[in-house]
Amino acid sequence: MNKSVVDDLKTKFGPVEFHTGPFKTFPGNWFLLELKPMPLNSEINDVTSDICRNGSVKVNKGKVKHHLDNCDRESHSFSSKLRHVEKIISDLKDEKYYIAVHPGDENILNGQL
Repeated sequence: MNKSVVDDLKTKFGPVEFHTGPFKTFPGNWFLLELKPMPLNSEINDVTSDICRNGSVKVNKGKVKHHLDNCDRESHSFSSKLRHVEKIISDLKDEKYYIAVHPGDENILNGQL
């Protein structure tokens, strides 16, 4: 994997760990990204509203953030059809996720990557 690709991973997702495989079903070596993508409480309504309207959001160090610089919406309220989404947001938990990225470009996993 090219150094600029690794640097880009670090910029977008924060620290990455390199793990030597093979894992149970994945051959080779992998970069493992640890993410907690939940937006800040102060931004969660704005982020969710933008996602529901196919708007842009920003990812920085694995966190989803409101794309304030390019957001042209005056209001981030939910339409009557999406009121249930607003209620669900308050129940969301800040979960940790792991994403494995293979550093090579060979035909890994039968061409799935």
